Amino acid sequence: MAERSILIPAGSATAVAGLSWTKLGKDPKLELKSNSKMLGSKHGLLIETPRGVQLLGLVSVTAPSRARSAISAAAWLANASEVRVLFIKALPNGEFWVLCAGAGELDQRTDEIVHEEVAVQIIDMVLSDASHDDNGKIRIVVDGDRYPNSNMIDRFDRENATFAELVRGYTPTKAERVRKIVGITGGQLLAIILIIAAIAVAVYAYELYEQHLRDEEIARQQAELQRQHLTAEQIKTETDLRITRAVIQAVAEDTATPPPDALLKACVATLRRVGDEIAGWRLGQAQCAPTGTNVDFSFNLLDGVAATGTNASIIETAKKRFGVTPSVAIENAHASLSINVPPPDARPALTPPQLPRYGDIVEKFGTRFQLLHQEFENVHVTMGTPGARPITYLDPARENSQDPNRFAQVPVDRGYRRGTVQITGTSLWQIEQFSLAYPFFTIKKIEVTPSGSDPDAYQWSIEGEYVASRS
Repeated sequence: MAERSILIPAGSATAVAGLSWTKLGKDPKLELKSNSKMLGSKHGLLIETPRGVQLLGLVSVTAPSRARSAISAAAWLANASEVRVLFIKALPNGEFWVLCAGAGELDQRTDEIVHEEVAVQIIDMVLSDASHDDNGKIRIVVDGDRYPNSNMIDRFDRENATFAELVRGYTPTKAERVRKIVGITGGQLLAIILIIAAIAVAVYAYELYEQHLRDEEIARQQAELQRQHLTAEQIKTETDLRITRAVIQAVAEDTATPPPDALLKACVATLRRVGDEIAGWRLGQAQCAPTGTNVDFSFNLLDGVAATGTNASIIETAKKRFGVTPSVAIENAHASLSINVPPPDARPALTPPQLPRYGDIVEKFGTRFQLLHQEFENVHVTMGTPGARPITYLDPARENSQDPNRFAQVPVDRGYRRGTVQITGTSLWQIEQFSLAYPFFTIKKIEVTPSGSDPDAYQWSIEGEYVASRS
């Protein structure tokens, strides 16, 4: 039995949903009065199904005043659709409107405004009956992306549509409109008052008008309080959703990155291919892009007895060997060269629940680096303590304003942590002896500088970041 009636838009019209429906028996007049008295409602409508069943629908006593003369959404759909429709619409505050009607029929268990648990029970009952009915063809329509987690609903095909789309093309009649169905009618009341006295008419009309104003004001205040409550709840729900999305996006940015081992392998291979000297120019420094797309080289012109290079020599050699043209600064004998490499595919992003604890990182990741230093004396690792990862989201309460604070910080207890790692060594060969294949670690910078005549002698530095859960 519906406890609350609400108004819903239906194109240019407005309908009332959430009526209490009762099947009438042998004494419809007596049952009508009895049900009206029990619910405290005098406004509703009577409909008769093709099977000759009379149904009484009563508007909730707390419904807005406009609901007392609005079109019944249930009666409208019952006559507008040629087949039975189970219509589910998500409402604010976690509620759902569930209605099953069509082909002139109306399931009196439905037309309810309820929370998800009750909605699931209603849906399961309706669909269970339909699955055992030889003529149980039923169309399931959901308005929006959210619907109750019913056991039965996934066994049927679903489609998306609004209520207005379902009843489009059918113009409701007076029979589908709510009206006063219990008590003295306006004409009877006027006749009695005229018989009693003209003075009584004026007094009663004034009192009735005063009561009407009081009722309207109470209804307006209740509607405003409900609107404010729903707005606050909606903002709270939307804020929580946006924070969750912002954290997921931040974790993806920090972990859906090129695999570290693939970056290092491509970097070292390109360095060996180029070498530390080209056409009389000496390599000063090389940087491998953390995206894995290119390696940038900086060369200096050799002077003294070793001076054999010219601008033309490095340009010609670079074009011939690598298919690129370096930029040359004549005034300081400096040349820059960038070689493109095939980038590796990014790794799948981690999700917030997959982030490791900092203690586990220290135990496994940190121990691996300690063993690396023991094996290679000149390899050094510095691991910083993680701090809160800055994450922002658009505050739904301020998004339509010019407030400079409309982008808010995700609370620390909803985010995660991020720390830095630096690894240094003295030979390209060392880089090829260890693995950084950890899904929580990302390389941010690779820098290499020749340090001697040995073709493998390079001072190298790898800078990266790791992510850890907030706990």
